[in-house]
Amino acid sequence: MDDENLDNILKKVEILIKKVDKNTEIVKDLRSHNRWVFFFRVLYYGTLIALAFGAWYFIQPVIDSISSTMNMVSQTGNDISNSLDSVKDLTDSADGIMGLFDIFNKN
Repeated sequence: MDDENLDNILKKVEILIKKVDKNTEIVKDLRSHNRWVFFFRVLYYGTLIALAFGAWYFIQPVIDSISSTMNMVSQTGNDISNSLDSVKDLTDSADGIMGLFDIFNKN
């Protein structure tokens, strides 16, 4: 009886050893897989960040150019407004348009 029990115990131990070896292999595969996933995730987010900076590098001159153009248009609008104010002041000082015509006719 002792030999049968010992044989049963040895068989069960062998089965357990096989299961432990299989589980160890699965855990190693999972660890390896997780390392690759982590590596590719870091690579993915690093690429996204690099693309964002690269896009900014190429788009920034366009934004600067548009900003400069908008400032020039605004300045031109202000100059036109100032010119119209000067013409208004000139007509007011010449007592209206008729006075302005008189001034031109005298010359």
